[in-house]
Amino acid sequence: MFSLAALYRLVDLKGCSEDVLNHITARVPKPPSSKSPESSILINNFGLQYYEVTAANLLQVSLSDGRIMDSGSQSNGVVVSLNEAGLVLHRAMHEARPNINCVLHFHETHVQAVSGSKFLP
Repeated sequence: MFSLAALYRLVDLKGCSEDVLNHITARVPKPPSSKSPESSILINNFGLQYYEVTAANLLQVSLSDGRIMDSGSQSNGVVVSLNEAGLVLHRAMHEARPNINCVLHFHETHVQAVSGSKFLP
């Protein structure tokens, strides 16, 4: 949890957080003693700026059905909210690639400009 929250802040520090539609998720490791087949990921509470994300306010979400398993400790009247589009994308990547533990995607202006240009095949 702490590493993911730190990554959100690092991404903000490097200037890649101009849009709240960006997401970073991390797979929650299962304890060796766990008999539960359920896997989950951590994601930010939608609407928080990256500098506001902390380990305490990350949401734990089930990979199988997308339900919030743990809403963390929200403060200052923050309403728990998920960006469904981002969640669908990240769940699909984590489910398809169990060897991947962290997924990042951005909608930064320069990324959108290049991806929408005729220079890409």
